[in-house]
Amino acid sequence: MCGRFQAPDPEKDPELAKIIAAAKEKADHSGIAMKTAGKIFPTDTVPVLVPSEDPETPLAAIPMTWGFPGYFNAANPNAKPKPLINAKSETAGVLRTWKESLRSRRCVVPTAGFYEFKRAPGKKGASRAAEKYLFTARGEDVLFLAGIHKEFEKKPRPVEFFSILTMEADGDAISEIHHRMPVIVLKSELDEWFNGDLEKLFRREKAVALERSRTV
Repeated sequence: MCGRFQAPDPEKDPELAKIIAAAKEKADHSGIAMKTAGKIFPTDTVPVLVPSEDPETPLAAIPMTWGFPGYFNAANPNAKPKPLINAKSETAGVLRTWKESLRSRRCVVPTAGFYEFKRAPGKKGASRAAEKYLFTARGEDVLFLAGIHKEFEKKPRPVEFFSILTMEADGDAISEIHHRMPVIVLKSELDEWFNGDLEKLFRREKAVALERSRTV
């Protein structure tokens, strides 16, 4: 799964930084608090990339809030619904919550890397995890995570939400820590993700080379 990620470093990709800066300026003008630095948590609003209508700029960043609105539990009506921050790639194409977004509203989340927790024996929950690791992709300045998005009616204005697609852990670096991981889209695969065969990314023959570092 993916429950936290690190915002991208603008110095690593000036072109991406320019796209994000333009989106932040528009967000600030509209009164939208968009986070562009540091650790990103569920319900944060961040710049997410979608295809641009401008042929000179293939991608555009728009503010999106992490986590589709959750469902109320009839058995516990007083409990606040948890945001749906992840969607399983194996079932997103058939489940009502995700399938239309996967078909026509794909996006990528630019990051410097994502976090996973190695839980201490007998303990539950990331907050009590013994070890936290940051995962980055070898040779990639920015790590793009595959996502899907949808607009929901909220007051005072509609809000665009996104969820990150996940898959079975691919490679020793991640599988030793967690059995799930985000679906990664390399920079060279962006056009394939937006317009091509999804199975090539969900079931790629060669795993993305991930590097991990223990962090706090």
